[in-house]
Amino acid sequence: MRVAVVHYHLRIGGVTTVIDQAARALGALGVQVCVLAGERPAVELAAPAAVIPGLAYGRHELSASDILKQADEVASRLLGGAPDVWHIHNHSLGKNLVVPRLACALASAARPLVLQMHDFAEDGRPANYELLLAGLADGEPATLGPALYPRASHVHYAFLNRRDQHAFMRAGLPESRAHYLPNAVVSPPSAEEAPPRTDLVIYPTRAIRRKNVGEMVFWAALDRSGRRYALTRSPRNPEHAAVYNRWVDFSAAHRLPVEFGLAEKSPLSFPELMRSAACAITTSVAEGFGLAFLEPWLMDCPLTGRALPEIAGEFKNDGLDLSGLYDRLDVPLKWAGAGNLRRALQDAMGRVYASYHRELLPQDVEQAFNAAVQNNFADFGRLDESMQQQVIEHILNNPADARDIRPSALNIPDAVVPFNKNTVLEKYGPARYGERLREIYRAAAESGPAHEDALDAESILDQFLLPERFNLLRT
Repeated sequence: MRVAVVHYHLRIGGVTTVIDQAARALGALGVQVCVLAGERPAVELAAPAAVIPGLAYGRHELSASDILKQADEVASRLLGGAPDVWHIHNHSLGKNLVVPRLACALASAARPLVLQMHDFAEDGRPANYELLLAGLADGEPATLGPALYPRASHVHYAFLNRRDQHAFMRAGLPESRAHYLPNAVVSPPSAEEAPPRTDLVIYPTRAIRRKNVGEMVFWAALDRSGRRYALTRSPRNPEHAAVYNRWVDFSAAHRLPVEFGLAEKSPLSFPELMRSAACAITTSVAEGFGLAFLEPWLMDCPLTGRALPEIAGEFKNDGLDLSGLYDRLDVPLKWAGAGNLRRALQDAMGRVYASYHRELLPQDVEQAFNAAVQNNFADFGRLDESMQQQVIEHILNNPADARDIRPSALNIPDAVVPFNKNTVLEKYGPARYGERLREIYRAAAESGPAHEDALDAESILDQFLLPERFNLLRT
Protein backbone atom coordinates (compact mmCIF):
# COMPACT_ATOMS: atom_id res chain seq x y z
CA MET A 1 0.00 0.00 0.00
CA ARG A 2 1.24 3.48 -0.93
CA VAL A 3 0.10 6.45 1.17
CA ALA A 4 0.64 10.18 0.65
CA VAL A 5 0.44 12.23 3.86
CA VAL A 6 -0.25 15.98 3.67
CA HIS A 7 0.21 18.73 6.27
CA TYR A 8 0.84 22.50 6.30
CA HIS A 9 4.33 22.20 7.78
CA LEU A 10 6.80 19.82 9.43
CA ARG A 11 7.95 21.89 12.39
CA ILE A 12 9.22 20.26 15.58
CA GLY A 13 6.56 18.62 17.76
CA GLY A 14 2.78 18.44 17.41
CA VAL A 15 1.41 16.94 14.21
CA THR A 16 4.95 16.44 12.84
CA THR A 17 5.63 14.00 15.69
CA VAL A 18 2.36 12.20 14.93
CA ILE A 19 3.30 11.91 11.24
CA ASP A 20 6.79 10.62 12.02
CA GLN A 21 5.56 8.05 14.53
CA ALA A 22 2.93 6.89 12.04
CA ALA A 23 5.51 6.54 9.26
CA ARG A 24 7.73 4.40 11.50
CA ALA A 25 4.88 2.19 12.64
CA LEU A 26 3.49 1.80 9.12
CA GLY A 27 6.91 1.07 7.68
CA ALA A 28 7.19 -1.91 10.03
CA LEU A 29 3.90 -3.16 8.55
CA GLY A 30 5.04 -2.79 4.94
CA VAL A 31 3.10 0.39 4.17
CA GLN A 32 5.02 2.87 2.00
CA VAL A 33 4.59 6.50 3.08
CA CYS A 34 5.62 9.88 1.66
CA VAL A 35 4.96 13.31 3.15
CA LEU A 36 3.98 16.55 1.38
CA ALA A 37 4.16 19.84 3.29
CA GLY A 38 4.43 23.57 2.72
CA GLU A 39 7.81 23.87 4.45
CA ARG A 40 10.99 21.83 4.59
CA PRO A 41 11.10 19.36 7.50
CA ALA A 42 12.67 20.77 10.66
CA VAL A 43 13.49 17.22 11.76
CA GLU A 44 14.52 14.01 10.03
CA LEU A 45 11.45 11.95 9.21
CA ALA A 46 11.01 8.22 8.76
CA ALA A 47 9.54 8.86 5.29
CA PRO A 48 10.62 10.84 2.21
CA ALA A 49 9.22 14.37 2.17
CA ALA A 50 8.76 17.10 -0.43
CA VAL A 51 7.77 20.76 -0.29
CA ILE A 52 4.76 22.22 -2.09
CA PRO A 53 4.77 25.90 -1.04
CA GLY A 54 1.02 26.32 -1.53
CA LEU A 55 0.37 24.00 1.43
CA ALA A 56 2.02 26.37 3.92
CA TYR A 57 0.17 28.70 6.27
CA GLY A 58 -1.04 31.89 4.62
CA ARG A 59 -2.94 33.04 1.55
CA HIS A 60 -1.98 31.32 -1.72
CA GLU A 61 -3.56 31.76 -5.15
CA LEU A 62 -3.80 28.11 -6.14
CA SER A 63 -6.90 26.47 -7.61
CA ALA A 64 -8.16 23.01 -6.71
CA SER A 65 -7.03 21.59 -10.06
CA ASP A 66 -3.56 23.16 -9.75
CA ILE A 67 -2.91 21.83 -6.24
CA LEU A 68 -4.23 18.38 -7.16
CA LYS A 69 -1.95 18.22 -10.20
CA GLN A 70 1.10 19.26 -8.16
CA ALA A 71 0.34 16.87 -5.32
CA ASP A 72 -0.27 13.97 -7.71
CA GLU A 73 3.02 14.50 -9.51
CA VAL A 74 5.13 14.88 -6.36
CA ALA A 75 3.54 11.97 -4.47
CA SER A 76 3.81 9.61 -7.45
CA ARG A 77 7.49 10.48 -7.81
CA LEU A 78 8.25 9.86 -4.13
CA LEU A 79 6.26 6.62 -3.95
CA GLY A 80 7.15 5.20 -7.36
CA GLY A 81 3.48 5.17 -8.31
CA ALA A 82 0.15 6.79 -7.57
CA PRO A 83 -0.93 6.73 -3.92
CA ASP A 84 -3.51 4.13 -2.94
CA VAL A 85 -4.68 6.42 -0.12
CA TRP A 86 -4.32 10.13 0.66
CA HIS A 87 -4.08 11.19 4.32
CA ILE A 88 -4.51 14.90 5.17
CA HIS A 89 -4.04 16.34 8.66
CA ASN A 90 -6.19 19.25 9.90
CA HIS A 91 -7.46 20.19 6.44
CA SER A 92 -10.30 22.31 7.89
CA LEU A 93 -8.27 24.29 10.46
CA GLY A 94 -8.39 27.50 8.43
CA LYS A 95 -4.66 28.10 8.12
CA ASN A 96 -5.04 28.47 4.35
CA LEU A 97 -7.59 27.78 1.61
CA VAL A 98 -5.45 25.45 -0.49
CA VAL A 99 -5.49 22.42 1.81
CA PRO A 100 -9.31 22.19 2.03
CA ARG A 101 -9.44 22.68 -1.76
CA LEU A 102 -7.06 19.74 -2.15
CA ALA A 103 -9.22 17.59 0.15
CA CYS A 104 -12.38 18.32 -1.84
CA ALA A 105 -10.55 17.85 -5.16
CA LEU A 106 -9.36 14.41 -4.05
CA ALA A 107 -12.86 13.52 -2.87
CA SER A 108 -14.37 14.65 -6.19
CA ALA A 109 -11.75 12.67 -8.12
CA ALA A 110 -12.81 9.51 -6.23
CA ARG A 111 -9.41 9.10 -4.52
CA PRO A 112 -9.50 7.11 -1.26
CA LEU A 113 -9.03 9.80 1.40
CA VAL A 114 -8.49 9.93 5.17
CA LEU A 115 -9.03 13.30 6.86
CA GLN A 116 -7.49 13.31 10.33
CA MET A 117 -8.87 15.95 12.67
CA HIS A 118 -6.65 17.28 15.47
CA ASP A 119 -7.99 20.84 15.92
CA PHE A 120 -10.94 22.81 14.62
CA ALA A 121 -11.58 26.33 13.36
CA GLU A 122 -14.98 25.99 15.03
CA ASP A 123 -13.37 25.47 18.43
CA GLY A 124 -12.11 28.82 19.70
CA ARG A 125 -10.44 29.97 16.46
CA PRO A 126 -12.88 32.51 14.99
CA ALA A 127 -10.25 34.21 12.81
CA ASN A 128 -9.53 30.88 11.12
CA TYR A 129 -13.23 30.25 10.68
CA GLU A 130 -13.70 33.69 9.13
CA LEU A 131 -10.98 32.95 6.57
CA LEU A 132 -12.77 29.75 5.56
CA LEU A 133 -16.16 31.45 5.47
CA ALA A 134 -14.90 34.33 3.32
CA GLY A 135 -12.93 32.15 0.91
CA LEU A 136 -14.90 28.93 0.60
CA ALA A 137 -18.53 29.33 1.67
CA ASP A 138 -21.28 29.05 -0.91
CA GLY A 139 -25.00 29.70 -1.10
CA GLU A 140 -27.40 31.80 0.93
CA PRO A 141 -27.12 31.47 3.84
CA ALA A 142 -23.43 30.74 3.34
CA THR A 143 -22.46 27.20 4.30
CA LEU A 144 -19.05 25.57 4.48
CA GLY A 145 -20.13 21.94 4.25
CA PRO A 146 -19.51 21.29 0.51
CA ALA A 147 -16.15 23.08 0.59
CA LEU A 148 -14.91 21.68 3.88
CA TYR A 149 -16.51 18.37 4.84
CA PRO A 150 -17.09 16.07 1.86
CA ARG A 151 -19.24 13.02 2.54
CA ALA A 152 -18.58 10.06 0.25
CA SER A 153 -18.03 6.34 0.62
CA HIS A 154 -14.30 6.68 -0.13
CA VAL A 155 -13.78 9.62 2.30
CA HIS A 156 -13.04 8.55 5.87
CA TYR A 157 -12.40 10.71 8.94
CA ALA A 158 -10.13 9.97 11.92
CA PHE A 159 -10.52 11.56 15.36
CA LEU A 160 -8.33 11.78 18.45
CA ASN A 161 -11.27 11.34 20.83
CA ARG A 162 -14.84 10.04 20.94
CA ARG A 163 -16.24 13.51 21.59
CA ASP A 164 -15.18 14.80 18.18
CA GLN A 165 -16.08 11.51 16.51
CA HIS A 166 -19.64 11.67 17.83
CA ALA A 167 -19.96 15.36 16.91
CA PHE A 168 -19.26 14.51 13.26
CA MET A 169 -21.56 11.51 13.35
CA ARG A 170 -24.36 13.80 14.57
CA ALA A 171 -23.54 16.04 11.58
CA GLY A 172 -24.20 13.16 9.17
CA LEU A 173 -20.97 11.14 9.01
CA PRO A 174 -21.73 7.39 8.94
CA GLU A 175 -20.20 5.47 11.83
CA SER A 176 -18.34 3.19 9.40
CA ARG A 177 -16.35 6.20 8.16
CA ALA A 178 -15.81 7.87 11.55
CA HIS A 179 -12.71 6.29 13.10
CA TYR A 180 -11.36 6.69 16.61
CA LEU A 181 -7.57 7.06 16.29
CA PRO A 182 -5.82 8.04 19.54
CA ASN A 183 -2.22 9.18 19.12
CA ALA A 184 0.68 6.84 19.72
CA VAL A 185 2.46 7.23 23.06
CA VAL A 186 6.18 6.44 23.02
CA SER A 187 7.96 5.36 26.16
CA PRO A 188 11.14 7.36 26.85
CA PRO A 189 14.34 5.38 27.41
CA SER A 190 14.70 4.02 30.93
CA ALA A 191 17.39 5.62 33.03
CA GLU A 192 20.28 3.45 34.19
CA GLU A 193 19.77 4.89 37.63
CA ALA A 194 16.47 6.45 38.63
CA PRO A 195 16.81 9.88 40.29
CA PRO A 196 15.69 10.02 43.92
CA ARG A 197 12.06 10.92 44.53
CA THR A 198 11.42 14.44 45.76
CA ASP A 199 8.43 16.30 47.16
CA LEU A 200 7.77 17.88 43.74
CA VAL A 201 4.29 18.05 42.17
CA ILE A 202 5.02 18.69 38.49
CA TYR A 203 2.66 20.05 35.83
CA PRO A 204 4.26 18.91 32.54
CA THR A 205 2.85 21.47 30.14
CA ARG A 206 3.40 24.75 28.33
CA ALA A 207 1.47 27.48 30.11
CA ILE A 208 -1.15 28.49 27.59
CA ARG A 209 -4.43 29.74 29.00
CA ARG A 210 -6.56 26.59 28.65
CA LYS A 211 -4.04 24.71 30.79
CA ASN A 212 -5.67 26.45 33.78
CA VAL A 213 -2.48 27.41 35.61
CA GLY A 214 -4.51 28.96 38.43
CA GLU A 215 -5.76 25.56 39.54
CA MET A 216 -2.21 24.32 40.13
CA VAL A 217 -1.55 27.52 42.10
CA PHE A 218 -4.78 26.86 44.03
CA TRP A 219 -3.51 23.44 45.19
CA ALA A 220 -0.15 24.92 46.13
CA ALA A 221 -1.92 27.52 48.28
CA LEU A 222 -4.00 24.81 49.95
CA ASP A 223 -1.15 22.35 50.53
CA ARG A 224 0.25 22.20 54.06
CA SER A 225 2.44 19.12 53.52
CA GLY A 226 5.57 20.97 52.41
CA ARG A 227 5.33 19.81 48.79
CA ARG A 228 6.62 22.06 46.01
CA TYR A 229 4.69 22.70 42.78
CA ALA A 230 6.22 23.40 39.39
CA LEU A 231 5.07 24.08 35.84
CA THR A 232 7.56 22.95 33.22
CA ARG A 233 7.41 25.47 30.36
CA SER A 234 6.50 29.12 29.83
CA PRO A 235 4.35 30.18 26.86
CA ARG A 236 5.86 30.88 23.45
CA ASN A 237 2.96 32.99 22.20
CA PRO A 238 3.05 36.60 23.46
CA GLU A 239 -0.77 36.50 23.71
CA HIS A 240 -0.47 34.06 26.61
CA ALA A 241 2.45 35.84 28.32
CA ALA A 242 0.36 38.43 30.18
CA VAL A 243 -1.82 35.79 31.88
CA TYR A 244 1.23 33.65 32.68
CA ASN A 245 3.17 36.57 34.18
CA ARG A 246 0.16 37.47 36.27
CA TRP A 247 0.31 34.02 37.91
CA VAL A 248 4.07 34.29 38.38
CA ASP A 249 3.64 37.64 40.16
CA PHE A 250 0.65 36.43 42.19
CA SER A 251 2.52 33.34 43.44
CA ALA A 252 5.56 35.40 44.37
CA ALA A 253 3.49 38.06 46.15
CA HIS A 254 1.79 35.41 48.28
CA ARG A 255 4.99 33.38 48.79
CA LEU A 256 3.45 30.22 47.42
CA PRO A 257 5.61 27.10 46.85
CA VAL A 258 5.38 27.35 43.05
CA GLU A 259 8.15 27.41 40.44
CA PHE A 260 7.56 28.37 36.82
CA GLY A 261 9.47 27.19 33.74
CA LEU A 262 11.23 24.40 35.63
CA ALA A 263 12.24 22.39 32.55
CA GLU A 264 13.82 25.51 31.05
CA LYS A 265 16.16 25.89 34.04
CA SER A 266 16.78 22.38 35.35
CA PRO A 267 19.90 20.39 34.39
CA LEU A 268 17.71 17.26 34.41
CA SER A 269 16.08 15.98 31.23
CA PHE A 270 12.29 15.93 31.03
CA PRO A 271 12.05 12.17 31.79
CA GLU A 272 14.43 12.64 34.73
CA LEU A 273 12.29 15.47 36.10
CA MET A 274 9.19 13.33 35.81
CA ARG A 275 10.82 10.32 37.47
CA SER A 276 12.05 12.49 40.33
CA ALA A 277 8.62 13.97 41.09
CA ALA A 278 6.25 12.80 43.80
CA CYS A 279 3.51 13.01 41.18
CA ALA A 280 2.36 14.80 38.05
CA ILE A 281 -0.68 17.06 38.00
CA THR A 282 -2.92 18.18 35.17
CA THR A 283 -5.52 20.95 35.53
CA SER A 284 -6.24 21.62 31.85
CA VAL A 285 -9.83 22.48 30.92
CA ALA A 286 -9.61 21.40 27.25
CA GLU A 287 -7.58 18.82 25.35
CA GLY A 288 -7.72 17.29 21.89
CA PHE A 289 -6.06 13.97 22.65
CA GLY A 290 -5.07 13.96 26.30
CA LEU A 291 -1.41 12.92 26.35
CA ALA A 292 -1.21 14.28 29.90
CA PHE A 293 -3.38 11.38 31.09
CA LEU A 294 -1.06 8.75 29.59
CA GLU A 295 2.53 9.95 29.46
CA PRO A 296 3.35 10.29 33.20
CA TRP A 297 2.78 6.58 33.84
CA LEU A 298 5.48 5.69 31.29
CA MET A 299 7.96 7.62 33.42
CA ASP A 300 6.85 5.85 36.62
CA CYS A 301 5.05 8.96 37.83
CA PRO A 302 1.55 8.86 39.38
CA LEU A 303 -1.02 11.38 38.14
CA THR A 304 -3.49 13.59 39.97
CA GLY A 305 -5.68 16.58 39.08
CA ARG A 306 -8.58 17.29 36.70
CA ALA A 307 -10.06 14.46 34.63
CA LEU A 308 -11.90 15.97 31.62
CA PRO A 309 -14.49 13.17 31.33
CA GLU A 310 -14.95 13.73 27.56
CA ILE A 311 -11.31 12.77 27.03
CA ALA A 312 -10.28 10.62 29.98
CA GLY A 313 -13.48 8.56 29.82
CA GLU A 314 -12.18 6.59 26.84
CA PHE A 315 -8.90 5.87 28.63
CA LYS A 316 -10.89 4.53 31.57
CA ASN A 317 -12.87 2.33 29.18
CA ASP A 318 -9.56 0.91 27.96
CA GLY A 319 -8.73 -0.10 31.53
CA LEU A 320 -6.60 2.78 32.78
CA ASP A 321 -7.02 3.49 36.50
CA LEU A 322 -7.56 7.25 36.76
CA SER A 323 -9.03 7.21 40.26
CA GLY A 324 -6.63 9.97 41.31
CA LEU A 325 -8.49 12.50 39.17
CA TYR A 326 -11.58 14.61 39.90
CA ASP A 327 -14.25 15.79 37.43
CA ARG A 328 -14.90 19.14 39.16
CA LEU A 329 -13.15 21.29 41.76
CA ASP A 330 -16.06 22.89 43.63
CA VAL A 331 -15.67 26.01 45.75
CA PRO A 332 -18.48 28.06 47.33
CA LEU A 333 -19.88 30.38 44.65
CA LYS A 334 -19.92 33.32 47.08
CA TRP A 335 -16.11 33.35 47.15
CA ALA A 336 -16.06 34.31 43.46
CA GLY A 337 -19.41 36.09 43.34
CA ALA A 338 -22.43 35.00 41.31
CA GLY A 339 -22.70 38.44 39.73
CA ASN A 340 -19.05 38.41 38.71
CA LEU A 341 -19.48 35.03 37.01
CA ARG A 342 -22.68 36.02 35.17
CA ARG A 343 -21.15 39.26 33.90
CA ALA A 344 -17.99 37.49 32.75
CA LEU A 345 -20.03 34.86 30.90
CA GLN A 346 -22.28 37.46 29.28
CA ASP A 347 -19.32 39.46 28.03
CA ALA A 348 -17.14 36.55 26.87
CA MET A 349 -19.95 34.57 25.26
CA GLY A 350 -21.19 37.68 23.47
CA ARG A 351 -17.77 38.22 21.92
CA VAL A 352 -17.28 34.56 20.95
CA TYR A 353 -20.74 34.10 19.47
CA ALA A 354 -20.48 37.33 17.49
CA SER A 355 -17.13 36.25 16.07
CA TYR A 356 -18.87 33.15 14.67
CA HIS A 357 -21.83 35.19 13.37
CA ARG A 358 -24.18 33.72 15.95
CA GLU A 359 -26.67 35.50 18.19
CA LEU A 360 -26.25 35.04 21.94
CA LEU A 361 -29.58 34.34 23.65
CA PRO A 362 -30.31 34.92 27.36
CA GLN A 363 -30.85 31.19 27.88
CA ASP A 364 -27.36 30.51 26.49
CA VAL A 365 -25.76 32.45 29.34
CA GLU A 366 -28.05 30.71 31.84
CA GLN A 367 -27.05 27.28 30.51
CA ALA A 368 -23.35 28.15 30.78
CA PHE A 369 -23.87 29.45 34.32
CA ASN A 370 -25.75 26.28 35.34
CA ALA A 371 -22.95 24.11 33.94
CA ALA A 372 -20.41 26.04 36.02
CA VAL A 373 -22.50 26.17 39.22
CA GLN A 374 -24.13 23.30 41.10
CA ASN A 375 -25.86 23.73 44.45
CA ASN A 376 -24.19 27.11 45.01
CA PHE A 377 -20.73 25.66 44.32
CA ALA A 378 -18.72 26.83 41.31
CA ASP A 379 -16.24 24.70 39.41
CA PHE A 380 -12.92 26.50 39.92
CA GLY A 381 -11.83 25.61 36.37
CA ARG A 382 -14.74 27.56 34.87
CA LEU A 383 -13.80 30.83 36.60
CA ASP A 384 -11.59 33.39 34.93
CA GLU A 385 -8.21 34.37 36.39
CA SER A 386 -9.55 37.31 38.40
CA MET A 387 -12.13 35.17 40.14
CA GLN A 388 -9.63 32.35 40.64
CA GLN A 389 -7.23 34.72 42.39
CA GLN A 390 -10.09 36.05 44.50
CA VAL A 391 -10.89 32.48 45.63
CA ILE A 392 -7.25 31.70 46.43
CA GLU A 393 -6.89 34.89 48.47
CA HIS A 394 -10.06 33.97 50.39
CA ILE A 395 -8.51 30.62 51.34
CA LEU A 396 -5.21 32.23 52.33
CA ASN A 397 -7.04 34.71 54.56
CA ASN A 398 -9.52 32.13 55.92
CA PRO A 399 -7.69 28.78 56.06
CA ALA A 400 -10.46 27.11 58.08
CA ASP A 401 -12.80 27.53 55.09
CA ALA A 402 -10.75 24.97 53.16
CA ARG A 403 -13.10 22.34 54.60
CA ASP A 404 -15.77 23.59 52.16
CA ILE A 405 -13.75 22.65 49.06
CA ARG A 406 -14.64 19.47 47.14
CA PRO A 407 -12.36 17.56 46.81
CA SER A 408 -10.47 18.95 49.78
CA ALA A 409 -7.11 17.41 48.85
CA LEU A 410 -5.28 15.84 45.94
CA ASN A 411 -5.31 12.05 45.65
CA ILE A 412 -1.92 10.63 44.60
CA PRO A 413 -2.42 7.00 43.42
CA ASP A 414 1.09 5.53 43.75
CA ALA A 415 -0.06 1.90 43.82
CA VAL A 416 -1.49 1.90 40.27
CA VAL A 417 1.69 3.08 38.49
CA PRO A 418 2.90 -0.38 37.24
CA PHE A 419 -0.58 -1.39 36.11
CA ASN A 420 -1.21 1.85 34.25
CA LYS A 421 2.23 1.80 32.64
CA ASN A 422 1.55 -1.63 31.14
CA THR A 423 -1.94 -0.59 30.04
CA VAL A 424 -0.67 2.50 28.21
CA LEU A 425 2.04 0.52 26.43
CA GLU A 426 -0.43 -2.14 25.35
CA LYS A 427 -3.31 0.09 24.26
CA TYR A 428 -1.52 3.19 22.95
CA GLY A 429 1.96 2.07 21.90
CA PRO A 430 3.31 2.70 18.36
CA ALA A 431 2.64 -0.86 17.16
CA ARG A 432 -1.05 -0.63 18.07
CA TYR A 433 -1.25 2.80 16.42
CA GLY A 434 0.20 1.46 13.17
CA GLU A 435 -2.32 -1.39 13.12
CA ARG A 436 -5.23 0.98 13.72
CA LEU A 437 -4.10 3.35 10.98
CA ARG A 438 -3.51 0.57 8.46
CA GLU A 439 -7.06 -0.68 9.03
CA ILE A 440 -8.43 2.82 8.37
CA TYR A 441 -6.43 3.00 5.13
CA ARG A 442 -7.77 -0.38 4.07
CA ALA A 443 -11.33 0.71 4.81
CA ALA A 444 -10.88 3.82 2.66
CA ALA A 445 -9.15 1.95 -0.17
CA GLU A 446 -11.78 -0.78 -0.25
CA SER A 447 -14.76 1.60 -0.19
CA GLY A 448 -16.15 1.90 -3.69
CA PRO A 449 -16.04 5.53 -4.82
CA ALA A 450 -19.51 7.05 -4.57
CA HIS A 451 -19.87 10.78 -4.02
CA GLU A 452 -22.79 11.69 -1.79
CA ASP A 453 -22.80 15.29 -0.61
CA ALA A 454 -21.39 17.01 2.48
CA LEU A 455 -21.63 16.96 6.24
CA ASP A 456 -23.73 19.57 8.02
CA ALA A 457 -21.08 22.18 8.83
CA GLU A 458 -23.56 24.27 10.82
CA SER A 459 -24.23 21.30 13.10
CA ILE A 460 -20.50 20.92 13.76
CA LEU A 461 -20.21 24.61 14.71
CA ASP A 462 -23.33 24.34 16.90
CA GLN A 463 -21.79 21.50 18.87
CA PHE A 464 -18.58 23.39 19.54
CA LEU A 465 -20.60 26.42 20.65
CA LEU A 466 -22.85 24.52 23.06
CA PRO A 467 -23.34 26.85 26.07
CA GLU A 468 -22.77 24.05 28.58
CA ARG A 469 -19.28 23.54 27.10
CA PHE A 470 -18.33 27.20 27.38
CA ASN A 471 -15.28 27.98 29.49
CA LEU A 472 -13.92 31.45 30.28
CA LEU A 473 -10.34 30.19 30.07
CA ARG A 474 -10.79 29.40 26.37
CA THR A 475 -11.70 32.91 25.19
